[in-house]
Amino acid sequence: MISKALTGSLKFIDGWIISHLEKSELMTCYKMSLEGRLHHFNQSTAKFAFDDLNKVDTKSGPLLSHVSLMITVLALFLASPQINSVKKTFICAEMTAYIIVALCCLRCIHVFQIGDFNASIQDVSRFNGIDEYLEKEAALKTHVLEFANGLAMIATVVMVVTFPFFLFL
Repeated sequence: MISKALTGSLKFIDGWIISHLEKSELMTCYKMSLEGRLHHFNQSTAKFAFDDLNKVDTKSGPLLSHVSLMITVLALFLASPQINSVKKTFICAEMTAYIIVALCCLRCIHVFQIGDFNASIQDVSRFNGIDEYLEKEAALKTHVLEFANGLAMIATVVMVVTFPFFLFL
């Protein structure tokens, strides 16, 4: 039940971002960035896409840890008997924002390595569709991580500002 809900949520997030990705200039900017790096360094597109995926993976892990702690703190506030219904509604809204960030972070974590293809970078770059797939995946995950970072920053600032309100009022 929960895995179906998570899968459905991730598919919805993917669909929404992909629809905006095709319309936006993000993919064009990402391709220009790749072309610039290819011009300066004589390496394949797949190598740079893997590097970008590793950077996104590295950044999304700590953000997911932060979000987990914030959800825990909010759950402790929610369990407090002194919290009235208005505060509970506000806490639930903040938790929802953090859950969305957590889903985005889970989407950003990649589950494959270069070795999973059982080939070197030169062999991987020979496949017609793999370079384009990796480019789109790297651009998509970069966009998702930027969205998650922004939402996490807003939710954290709101939580820090409202923290005294939950404790003392």
